[in-house]
Amino acid sequence: MQLALRRSQASTGLLSKSVQFSLHAKVQLSDTEAANVKKYKIGSEIVYSKDRMGYNPHSNDTAGGMVRNLAAIAAAITITVDDLMRGKTVNCKDIMEMMAIEDQVKGACENFKAMLDAAANFDGEEAIDF
Repeated sequence: MQLALRRSQASTGLLSKSVQFSLHAKVQLSDTEAANVKKYKIGSEIVYSKDRMGYNPHSNDTAGGMVRNLAAIAAAITITVDDLMRGKTVNCKDIMEMMAIEDQVKGACENFKAMLDAAANFDGEEAIDF
């Protein structure tokens, strides 16, 4: 498995220019690894998730509450195994957020690789040298 990360930035806004940062993550799997993702149905496994901060299911009573909830849901970030296989771009508010997401995606991919290695050894024997 290989993880490819691409960082980019773009200017946004018509009147007041600001910079938006993006991180694109994509994994390249071997044929065996891709087959095990399908066989064990782990494509929907979440490898990264950012909470829906500010979401309150009881505040849909007013228009303002509904708008705040929609904004919180839109701000939520979820990356699944399938997303990584297709490639997923995440827009970030600043460089620090982008770096934090990048670190968490790298860690999640280490765990994902361990899961794929374990799946490859089912119905087999593994010899471990110490």
